[in-house]
Amino acid sequence: MASAWSGDGTITFIIKALGDYTRTLKDSVQTGDPVLIEGPYGKFDFQGPQERQIWIGAGIGITPFIARMKALAVVPDGKAIDLFHPTAAYDEHALGLLARDAQAAGVRLHVLWSERDGLLDAARLAAQVAGWQDADIWFCGPAAFGRSLKKDLMALGLPEARFHQELFQMR
Repeated sequence: MASAWSGDGTITFIIKALGDYTRTLKDSVQTGDPVLIEGPYGKFDFQGPQERQIWIGAGIGITPFIARMKALAVVPDGKAIDLFHPTAAYDEHALGLLARDAQAAGVRLHVLWSERDGLLDAARLAAQVAGWQDADIWFCGPAAFGRSLKKDLMALGLPEARFHQELFQMR
């Protein structure tokens, strides 16, 4: 889901067309069609006591962060937020929309296009965000990347309870 609830009965999804089913969705589902939505599950809710948050939305894992930024643009929560978006695909239009949402929400955006900028790792994150050790970190993206990042951040001193990872897997 890539939209915040606004009470008007609409919802926005971002779906990466990776397989036979997701490739056909744009042709088979139209605006206004009734749908049954199940979930969400888990506790990927951006709640935590820390005044600083660091978000990592890798690839299509950026989606929950877009929804949260839309909500924060309407009702800010006062937290200092850095959003890292490592991506292999450079889509100028999509990145422009992401930058617009980040600005409206007061979120500091770091786009890392792997071809141009290299990869995101714990050392790079720590170097770019002052006070990162005092942050809650929210991650959505490839599971192995999340596990690696968590392990490396913990080795640098992040308490395990401050790393929140969405259970996100491509099937």
